[in-house]
Amino acid sequence: MKKLFLGLLAIVCLSACSNKSALEIDIAELSSGKICIVYADPEQINAYQQDTLAQGEISNGVFSLDLSNIKFDGKYKDCTMMIISEQRRFYTNLPLPLEKGKTIKLTITGIKEYLESKEALRVSYSGSKQAEAFSDYWKQMKDLFRQQALQGETDKILAQQVELNKQFLDKYPQSAIPYTVMITLIRQQNRLQGVFLDYCEELSREKSNNKWHNYFIEAYKEKIIRQQFSENMVFSAQDKDGKVYSERDFQDQVVLLHFWTVQGENSVKSIDEVKALHLKHPNLQIVSISIDPQPNLWLDWSKKNAVSWPSLYADGQTVTQRYDFNAIPQYFLFSKEGKLLGRSESLEQMQTIINKNIN
Repeated sequence: MKKLFLGLLAIVCLSACSNKSALEIDIAELSSGKICIVYADPEQINAYQQDTLAQGEISNGVFSLDLSNIKFDGKYKDCTMMIISEQRRFYTNLPLPLEKGKTIKLTITGIKEYLESKEALRVSYSGSKQAEAFSDYWKQMKDLFRQQALQGETDKILAQQVELNKQFLDKYPQSAIPYTVMITLIRQQNRLQGVFLDYCEELSREKSNNKWHNYFIEAYKEKIIRQQFSENMVFSAQDKDGKVYSERDFQDQVVLLHFWTVQGENSVKSIDEVKALHLKHPNLQIVSISIDPQPNLWLDWSKKNAVSWPSLYADGQTVTQRYDFNAIPQYFLFSKEGKLLGRSESLEQMQTIINKNIN
Protein backbone atom coordinates (compact mmCIF):
# COMPACT_ATOMS: atom_id res chain seq x y z
CA MET A 1 0.00 0.00 0.00
CA LYS A 2 2.88 2.31 0.90
CA LYS A 3 4.59 1.61 -2.43
CA LEU A 4 1.34 2.33 -4.30
CA PHE A 5 0.96 5.65 -2.46
CA LEU A 6 4.54 6.66 -3.26
CA GLY A 7 3.99 5.70 -6.90
CA LEU A 8 0.85 7.84 -7.12
CA LEU A 9 2.69 10.71 -5.41
CA ALA A 10 5.50 10.48 -7.97
CA ILE A 11 2.98 10.60 -10.85
CA VAL A 12 1.29 13.67 -9.34
CA CYS A 13 4.67 15.40 -8.90
CA LEU A 14 5.73 14.61 -12.47
CA SER A 15 2.40 15.92 -13.74
CA ALA A 16 2.77 19.13 -11.74
CA CYS A 17 6.31 19.65 -13.06
CA SER A 18 5.26 19.07 -16.65
CA ASN A 19 2.46 21.65 -16.37
CA LYS A 20 4.68 24.61 -15.51
CA SER A 21 5.05 27.49 -17.95
CA ALA A 22 8.63 27.99 -19.07
CA LEU A 23 10.89 29.25 -21.85
CA GLU A 24 13.99 27.60 -23.30
CA ILE A 25 16.18 29.28 -25.93
CA ASP A 26 19.03 27.82 -27.96
CA ILE A 27 21.04 30.65 -29.50
CA ALA A 28 24.43 29.00 -30.00
CA GLU A 29 25.97 31.92 -31.92
CA LEU A 30 25.54 34.23 -28.93
CA SER A 31 27.70 33.22 -25.98
CA SER A 32 26.31 35.90 -23.69
CA GLY A 33 23.61 38.54 -23.67
CA LYS A 34 20.41 39.68 -22.02
CA ILE A 35 16.76 38.83 -22.60
CA CYS A 36 13.72 40.84 -21.58
CA ILE A 37 10.11 39.68 -22.00
CA VAL A 38 7.42 42.38 -22.13
CA TYR A 39 3.67 42.43 -22.59
CA ALA A 40 1.15 45.13 -23.40
CA ASP A 41 -2.59 44.78 -23.91
CA PRO A 42 -4.46 47.17 -26.27
CA GLU A 43 -5.17 49.70 -23.51
CA GLN A 44 -1.49 49.80 -22.55
CA ILE A 45 -0.44 50.20 -26.18
CA ASN A 46 -2.74 53.20 -26.55
CA ALA A 47 -1.21 54.68 -23.38
CA TYR A 48 2.37 53.84 -24.51
CA GLN A 49 2.83 51.50 -21.56
CA GLN A 50 3.98 47.90 -21.11
CA ASP A 51 4.72 45.34 -18.39
CA THR A 52 8.14 43.75 -18.00
CA LEU A 53 7.32 40.12 -17.21
CA ALA A 54 10.78 38.61 -16.89
CA GLN A 55 14.47 39.23 -17.49
CA GLY A 56 17.52 37.01 -17.62
CA GLU A 57 20.93 36.40 -19.11
CA ILE A 58 22.15 34.09 -21.86
CA SER A 59 25.03 31.85 -20.82
CA ASN A 60 27.03 29.86 -23.39
CA GLY A 61 24.30 30.25 -26.01
CA VAL A 62 21.53 28.86 -23.77
CA PHE A 63 18.73 30.51 -21.86
CA SER A 64 15.99 29.03 -19.69
CA LEU A 65 13.38 30.67 -17.52
CA ASP A 66 10.52 29.51 -15.33
CA LEU A 67 7.43 31.55 -16.22
CA SER A 68 5.01 29.93 -13.80
CA ASN A 69 4.49 33.24 -11.98
CA ILE A 70 3.15 34.93 -15.14
CA LYS A 71 -0.59 35.57 -15.08
CA PHE A 72 -2.51 34.13 -18.04
CA ASP A 73 -5.97 35.55 -18.72
CA GLY A 74 -6.70 32.46 -20.80
CA LYS A 75 -4.68 29.67 -22.34
CA TYR A 76 -2.34 31.88 -24.38
CA LYS A 77 -0.35 35.06 -23.86
CA ASP A 78 1.41 36.69 -26.82
CA CYS A 79 4.42 38.68 -25.66
CA THR A 80 7.48 40.37 -27.14
CA MET A 81 11.01 39.27 -26.39
CA MET A 82 14.04 41.54 -26.73
CA ILE A 83 17.51 40.05 -27.07
CA ILE A 84 20.71 42.09 -26.86
CA SER A 85 24.29 40.84 -26.98
CA GLU A 86 26.88 41.69 -24.35
CA GLN A 87 28.75 43.98 -26.74
CA ARG A 88 25.45 45.43 -28.06
CA ARG A 89 26.32 44.49 -31.62
CA PHE A 90 23.26 42.32 -31.93
CA TYR A 91 19.73 43.35 -31.03
CA THR A 92 16.37 41.94 -32.04
CA ASN A 93 12.69 42.00 -31.12
CA LEU A 94 10.80 38.74 -31.52
CA PRO A 95 7.17 37.75 -30.97
CA LEU A 96 6.82 35.23 -28.16
CA PRO A 97 3.61 33.15 -28.10
CA LEU A 98 3.42 31.62 -24.61
CA GLU A 99 1.02 28.89 -23.56
CA LYS A 100 -0.05 28.15 -20.01
CA GLY A 101 1.50 24.96 -18.68
CA LYS A 102 3.87 24.56 -21.65
CA THR A 103 7.62 24.98 -22.12
CA ILE A 104 8.05 27.02 -25.28
CA LYS A 105 11.35 26.40 -27.04
CA LEU A 106 13.09 28.73 -29.49
CA THR A 107 16.04 27.96 -31.72
CA ILE A 108 17.69 31.07 -33.17
CA THR A 109 20.36 30.89 -35.89
CA GLY A 110 21.83 33.01 -38.67
CA ILE A 111 23.05 35.90 -36.50
CA LYS A 112 26.21 36.43 -38.59
CA GLU A 113 24.24 36.69 -41.85
CA TYR A 114 21.66 38.90 -40.11
CA LEU A 115 24.32 41.35 -38.93
CA GLU A 116 25.79 41.46 -42.43
CA SER A 117 22.28 42.17 -43.82
CA LYS A 118 22.48 39.06 -46.01
CA GLU A 119 19.56 37.12 -44.54
CA ALA A 120 16.75 37.45 -42.06
CA LEU A 121 17.22 35.93 -38.63
CA ARG A 122 16.12 32.28 -38.57
CA VAL A 123 13.78 31.51 -35.67
CA SER A 124 11.85 28.32 -34.99
CA TYR A 125 9.30 27.77 -32.22
CA SER A 126 8.29 24.47 -30.62
CA GLY A 127 7.00 22.99 -27.36
CA SER A 128 3.30 23.04 -28.22
CA LYS A 129 1.02 22.64 -31.23
CA GLN A 130 0.33 26.36 -31.20
CA ALA A 131 4.06 27.21 -31.06
CA GLU A 132 4.79 24.91 -34.00
CA ALA A 133 1.92 26.39 -36.02
CA PHE A 134 3.13 29.88 -35.15
CA SER A 135 6.67 29.00 -36.25
CA ASP A 136 5.42 28.15 -39.73
CA TYR A 137 3.07 31.17 -39.83
CA TRP A 138 5.77 33.63 -38.75
CA LYS A 139 8.39 32.33 -41.18
CA GLN A 140 6.01 32.73 -44.12
CA MET A 141 4.81 36.14 -42.93
CA LYS A 142 8.39 37.42 -42.57
CA ASP A 143 9.15 36.22 -46.12
CA LEU A 144 6.13 38.16 -47.39
CA PHE A 145 7.15 41.29 -45.48
CA ARG A 146 10.59 41.01 -47.09
CA GLN A 147 9.02 40.67 -50.56
CA GLN A 148 6.85 43.66 -49.75
CA ALA A 149 9.93 45.75 -48.89
CA LEU A 150 11.62 44.78 -52.17
CA GLN A 151 8.66 44.85 -54.56
CA GLY A 152 6.24 47.20 -52.84
CA GLU A 153 2.68 46.24 -51.99
CA THR A 154 1.08 43.97 -54.56
CA ASP A 155 -2.35 42.36 -54.63
CA LYS A 156 -0.70 38.93 -54.71
CA ILE A 157 1.38 39.52 -51.57
CA LEU A 158 -1.58 41.00 -49.69
CA ALA A 159 -3.75 38.04 -50.69
CA GLN A 160 -1.11 35.62 -49.33
CA GLN A 161 -0.87 37.59 -46.06
CA VAL A 162 -4.65 37.48 -45.74
CA GLU A 163 -4.74 33.72 -46.28
CA LEU A 164 -1.96 33.14 -43.72
CA ASN A 165 -3.76 35.21 -41.10
CA LYS A 166 -7.07 33.54 -41.83
CA GLN A 167 -5.65 30.03 -41.45
CA PHE A 168 -3.88 30.83 -38.18
CA LEU A 169 -6.82 32.65 -36.60
CA ASP A 170 -9.19 29.83 -37.57
CA LYS A 171 -7.06 27.50 -35.43
CA TYR A 172 -6.14 29.94 -32.66
CA PRO A 173 -8.85 32.64 -32.45
CA GLN A 174 -7.52 33.96 -29.12
CA SER A 175 -4.13 34.84 -30.59
CA ALA A 176 -2.99 38.48 -30.63
CA ILE A 177 -0.18 38.51 -33.20
CA PRO A 178 -2.29 38.01 -36.38
CA TYR A 179 -4.41 40.99 -35.36
CA THR A 180 -1.32 43.16 -34.77
CA VAL A 181 -0.03 42.07 -38.19
CA MET A 182 -3.31 43.14 -39.78
CA ILE A 183 -3.16 46.51 -38.00
CA THR A 184 0.40 47.03 -39.29
CA LEU A 185 -0.72 46.26 -42.84
CA ILE A 186 -3.71 48.60 -42.51
CA ARG A 187 -1.47 51.48 -41.43
CA GLN A 188 1.07 50.80 -44.18
CA GLN A 189 -1.42 51.00 -47.04
CA ASN A 190 -2.48 54.24 -48.65
CA ARG A 191 -5.85 52.74 -49.52
CA LEU A 192 -7.67 49.58 -48.43
CA GLN A 193 -9.07 47.69 -51.38
CA GLY A 194 -9.51 44.27 -53.01
CA VAL A 195 -9.04 41.04 -51.06
CA PHE A 196 -7.47 42.83 -48.12
CA LEU A 197 -10.43 45.19 -47.69
CA ASP A 198 -12.86 42.27 -47.97
CA TYR A 199 -11.04 40.37 -45.23
CA CYS A 200 -10.91 43.42 -42.95
CA GLU A 201 -14.65 43.89 -43.43
CA GLU A 202 -15.26 40.19 -42.74
CA LEU A 203 -13.22 40.32 -39.51
CA SER A 204 -14.97 43.49 -38.37
CA ARG A 205 -18.37 41.76 -38.61
CA GLU A 206 -17.33 38.70 -36.60
CA LYS A 207 -18.18 38.35 -32.92
CA SER A 208 -15.27 37.61 -30.60
CA ASN A 209 -14.32 37.95 -26.94
CA ASN A 210 -10.68 38.45 -27.98
CA LYS A 211 -9.70 42.00 -26.95
CA TRP A 212 -7.22 42.11 -29.84
CA HIS A 213 -10.12 41.59 -32.24
CA ASN A 214 -11.76 44.73 -30.86
CA TYR A 215 -8.43 46.58 -31.08
CA PHE A 216 -8.24 45.61 -34.76
CA ILE A 217 -11.81 46.83 -35.39
CA GLU A 218 -10.95 50.25 -33.93
CA ALA A 219 -7.89 50.55 -36.20
CA TYR A 220 -9.89 49.43 -39.23
CA LYS A 221 -12.73 51.90 -38.65
CA GLU A 222 -10.26 54.73 -38.08
CA LYS A 223 -8.53 53.87 -41.36
CA ILE A 224 -11.83 53.87 -43.27
CA ILE A 225 -12.74 57.30 -41.85
CA ARG A 226 -9.33 58.72 -42.81
CA GLN A 227 -9.61 57.12 -46.22
CA GLN A 228 -12.95 58.84 -46.76
CA PHE A 229 -11.54 62.18 -45.61
CA SER A 230 -8.55 61.91 -47.95
CA GLU A 231 -10.84 61.57 -50.96
CA ASN A 232 -11.74 65.26 -50.72
CA MET A 233 -9.31 68.16 -51.08
CA VAL A 234 -9.37 70.18 -47.86
CA PHE A 235 -6.39 72.04 -46.42
CA SER A 236 -5.22 75.24 -44.78
CA ALA A 237 -1.65 76.43 -45.35
CA GLN A 238 0.28 79.67 -45.53
CA ASP A 239 2.99 81.10 -47.76
CA LYS A 240 6.28 82.68 -46.63
CA ASP A 241 4.55 86.04 -46.20
CA GLY A 242 1.89 84.59 -43.91
CA LYS A 243 -0.97 84.61 -46.41
CA VAL A 244 -3.34 81.71 -45.76
CA TYR A 245 -4.57 79.49 -48.61
CA SER A 246 -7.22 76.78 -48.69
CA GLU A 247 -8.84 74.50 -51.25
CA ARG A 248 -11.25 77.33 -52.09
CA ASP A 249 -8.39 79.24 -53.74
CA PHE A 250 -8.01 76.47 -56.34
CA GLN A 251 -11.60 75.75 -57.33
CA ASP A 252 -12.41 74.52 -60.83
CA GLN A 253 -8.82 73.38 -61.38
CA VAL A 254 -7.17 69.97 -61.48
CA VAL A 255 -4.77 70.19 -58.51
CA LEU A 256 -1.68 68.20 -57.58
CA LEU A 257 -0.98 68.46 -53.84
CA HIS A 258 2.69 67.77 -53.16
CA PHE A 259 3.61 67.14 -49.51
CA TRP A 260 7.30 67.30 -48.61
CA THR A 261 9.85 68.48 -46.01
CA VAL A 262 13.12 70.37 -46.20
CA GLN A 263 14.72 67.78 -43.91
CA GLY A 264 14.21 64.78 -46.20
CA GLU A 265 16.84 64.27 -48.91
CA ASN A 266 14.44 62.49 -51.28
CA SER A 267 11.81 65.03 -50.39
CA VAL A 268 14.01 67.97 -51.42
CA LYS A 269 14.87 66.17 -54.67
CA SER A 270 11.15 65.94 -55.37
CA ILE A 271 11.10 69.72 -55.91
CA ASP A 272 13.18 69.25 -59.08
CA GLU A 273 10.78 66.53 -60.27
CA VAL A 274 7.81 68.80 -59.64
CA LYS A 275 9.59 71.61 -61.50
CA ALA A 276 9.98 69.35 -64.56
CA LEU A 277 6.31 68.37 -64.30
CA HIS A 278 5.28 72.03 -64.10
CA LEU A 279 7.15 72.77 -67.33
CA LYS A 280 5.50 69.79 -69.01
CA HIS A 281 1.98 70.61 -67.76
CA PRO A 282 1.78 74.39 -67.19
CA ASN A 283 -2.03 74.14 -66.95
CA LEU A 284 -1.83 71.68 -64.03
CA GLN A 285 -2.22 73.55 -60.74
CA ILE A 286 0.54 72.36 -58.41
CA VAL A 287 0.55 73.19 -54.70
CA SER A 288 3.59 72.17 -52.65
CA ILE A 289 2.96 71.99 -48.91
CA SER A 290 5.86 71.58 -46.50
CA ILE A 291 5.09 69.74 -43.25
CA ASP A 292 8.45 70.34 -41.57
CA PRO A 293 8.28 70.05 -37.77
CA GLN A 294 10.36 73.27 -37.66
CA PRO A 295 8.67 75.92 -39.84
CA ASN A 296 11.78 78.12 -39.85
CA LEU A 297 13.65 75.50 -41.87
CA TRP A 298 11.03 75.74 -44.63
CA LEU A 299 10.91 79.54 -44.36
CA ASP A 300 14.69 79.83 -44.80
CA TRP A 301 14.57 77.43 -47.74
CA SER A 302 11.71 79.35 -49.36
CA LYS A 303 13.58 82.65 -49.19
CA LYS A 304 16.53 81.12 -51.02
CA ASN A 305 14.64 78.87 -53.46
CA ALA A 306 11.81 80.48 -55.37
CA VAL A 307 9.40 78.26 -57.32
CA SER A 308 6.80 79.26 -59.90
CA TRP A 309 3.84 77.57 -58.19
CA PRO A 310 2.39 78.00 -54.67
CA SER A 311 4.83 76.82 -51.98
CA LEU A 312 3.10 76.67 -48.60
CA TYR A 313 3.52 75.42 -45.05
CA ALA A 314 1.04 73.47 -42.89
CA ASP A 315 0.97 71.59 -39.60
CA GLY A 316 2.32 68.08 -40.29
CA GLN A 317 0.22 66.24 -37.73
CA THR A 318 -3.01 67.68 -39.10
CA VAL A 319 -2.04 66.97 -42.70
CA THR A 320 -0.82 63.40 -42.20
CA GLN A 321 -3.96 62.50 -40.25
CA ARG A 322 -6.23 64.11 -42.83
CA TYR A 323 -4.58 62.47 -45.82
CA ASP A 324 -3.45 59.32 -43.97
CA PHE A 325 0.21 58.92 -44.89
CA ASN A 326 3.46 58.41 -42.98
CA ALA A 327 6.13 58.76 -45.67
CA ILE A 328 7.21 61.68 -47.81
CA PRO A 329 7.10 62.93 -50.47
CA GLN A 330 3.42 62.25 -51.18
CA TYR A 331 1.33 63.28 -54.18
CA PHE A 332 -2.46 63.64 -54.39
CA LEU A 333 -4.26 64.53 -57.61
CA PHE A 334 -7.71 66.09 -57.28
CA SER A 335 -10.37 66.83 -59.89
CA LYS A 336 -11.92 70.24 -60.57
CA GLU A 337 -14.63 69.23 -58.09
CA GLY A 338 -12.01 68.50 -55.40
CA LYS A 339 -12.39 64.71 -55.61
CA LEU A 340 -9.39 62.37 -55.38
CA LEU A 341 -8.20 61.03 -58.74
CA GLY A 342 -5.08 59.25 -57.50
CA ARG A 343 -2.27 59.25 -54.93
CA SER A 344 1.27 57.90 -54.72
CA GLU A 345 4.66 58.27 -53.06
CA SER A 346 6.18 58.41 -56.55
CA LEU A 347 5.57 61.21 -59.02
CA GLU A 348 6.56 58.86 -61.82
CA GLN A 349 3.66 56.56 -60.92
CA MET A 350 1.30 59.55 -61.00
CA GLN A 351 2.20 60.43 -64.60
CA THR A 352 -0.44 58.18 -66.22
CA ILE A 353 -3.21 59.58 -64.02
CA ILE A 354 -2.01 63.15 -64.59
CA ASN A 355 -1.75 62.71 -68.37
CA LYS A 356 -5.23 61.19 -68.54
CA ASN A 357 -6.89 63.96 -66.53
CA ILE A 358 -4.98 66.91 -67.93
CA ASN A 359 -5.25 65.90 -71.59
